[in-house]
Amino acid sequence: MDSARAQTVNRALMLVERRLTRPEGLVSRPWFKSLQFAADIDNGYATMAFPTVNEAIRYADAAAATRSSRIS
Repeated sequence: MDSARAQTVNRALMLVERRLTRPEGLVSRPWFKSLQFAADIDNGYATMAFPTVNEAIRYADAAAATRSSRIS
């Protein structure tokens, strides 16, 4: 891959990564800024993918699931 193409791909990946963060953090744990991954709220050692959505489903919280699935 040439340098110009690599820079284009890197910029695109950085934009995706930035869109998958929330400056105010997760509702349940504001110190986690990533919307992609966080420690499991019930088991601090396990990793949870898409924690807000996952927790909304786990605790049958339809309102939280709807809020967290909106793209801001």
